[in-house]
Amino acid sequence: MRHKSFTTEGGIKIERQIVAGIYSPGDTTLADALDGKRGVLFSSSFEFPGRYTRWDMGFVDPPLMFSARGRDFAVEALNRRGEVLIPAIAAAVDALDAVEIGDTTATRIGGTIREATTRFPEEQRSRQPSVFSVLRGLIALFKSAEDEHLGFYGAFGYDLVFQFEPMALRLPRPDDQRDLVLYLPDDILIVDHMRQQAAHYRYEFAVAGRSTAGLPRATPEAIYRPDLTPAQLPLESDHAPGEYPALVDKAKEAFKRGGMSWVLSMSTRTWLTPTNL
Repeated sequence: MRHKSFTTEGGIKIERQIVAGIYSPGDTTLADALDGKRGVLFSSSFEFPGRYTRWDMGFVDPPLMFSARGRDFAVEALNRRGEVLIPAIAAAVDALDAVEIGDTTATRIGGTIREATTRFPEEQRSRQPSVFSVLRGLIALFKSAEDEHLGFYGAFGYDLVFQFEPMALRLPRPDDQRDLVLYLPDDILIVDHMRQQAAHYRYEFAVAGRSTAGLPRATPEAIYRPDLTPAQLPLESDHAPGEYPALVDKAKEAFKRGGMSWVLSMSTRTWLTPTNL
C-alpha cells in the first residue's frame, strides 16, 4: 500500500492510497457491477505516447455526477461523500462569468449557461460560454500535478455540437435526454495487462473543515429502464417460401448454357453478368 497527501489547485486536500488488487478478474468484476451501478469501464490494449495507454480503468459508486442538457446543467452528490464537495463546487461554479446559478442545495447545484454577448473568432469558438465552461471550472478545482488519474469520466453526446454551432433543431429530443454525463470517482481500478497487475486508487477529500474519511462509498442502484432494452424482433426473410430454391434452379440452367460469371445477389435479388457488373 502506498499513501500520498496533496492539495489540488482549487484548495481541496486529498489523501490517496494505492492498494494492490487481484489482476484477474479485476475488470470482469467491475463490469458485472456496472449492470446495476453508476460508473464506467474503459479498456485499451494499444499504447501511443500522449494519446493511448494499454490500461483498463474504471470505477463504480462515484460520489459526484455532472450532467447537462442544452444550456442547463447540474452537479449532484450521489452519496454523503459527494455532499462534502458540494459547497466547494458551488463556490467554484458561481465564480464563472458564463454561469447563472439557479438553485443550490446540500446535494445539488443547478444552473444555466449565459448566451455569449461578444463575437468569438473561429479559432476561439470552443471558448465561448458553454457547458464546457463549467467542466473547465470543475477540472481546475480538482487539478493537481501529483495525480494523473483523478478527473471526470463519462459520456459526451452528439448534441454538444450545438453549444458552438447554434441552429434550429428539426427532430424532437426525448424529455430525459442528456447531452453530457460525467462522474468524479473516489476509487479507481487501474489494470495493466502487459504487467498483469491491478491496483485501486482510493481518494479521501477534505475541504472547509469537512472530510469524506469514514463515510461509506456506496451509492443507490441506478434506475433500470426496461424500455431501453433492445427489442427481440422476430426473424424475417425477404424471400417467400420456395423462392430461393427456384433462383438456384435458374442459376443451374444458366451454368449449363455456359454462363460462367453469374452471381446471385441476396440483397437485391438480381442476376449479375459481365455485361452489368
